Amino acid sequence: MATKKITQLTALTAPASGDYLAIVDVSDMTSGVDGTTKKITYSNLLGGALNILTATATLDFGSISAQTGADLTITVTGAEVGDSVYIGLPAAPLAGVAFMGFVSAADTVTIRAMNYTGTSKDPASATYRATVYNYS
Repeated sequence: MATKKITQLTALTAPASGDYLAIVDVSDMTSGVDGTTKKITYSNLLGGALNILTATATLDFGSISAQTGADLTITVTGAEVGDSVYIGLPAAPLAGVAFMGFVSAADTVTIRAMNYTGTSKDPASATYRATVYNYS
């Protein structure tokens, strides 16, 4: 390991909470003037403050009248009211319809489809992804 450069190591794409990372503690000069290399777990690095939660669901909003909206929900376990929500839309969302998401209750993300045109719109049934940034 000592003869390998970091760039030669295998990439870890999904770290587990107990995985170790190397970190240099610049306040500890016992190993040199630049600091001492120590280990930290992945979960300690994040401080347990941020959880990224995600789920998908097939949603069919049906026909949405002009200048109105329709709400459907996706269960996202661990989501709390006030968390940030990001929506993954189908490859070709219907023109004239805007989508937004919010946590409307514990474990529940509401996807709102707003038809801002002057005619009815019927988005096709499709898979949507809700990604929630939970800070508890």
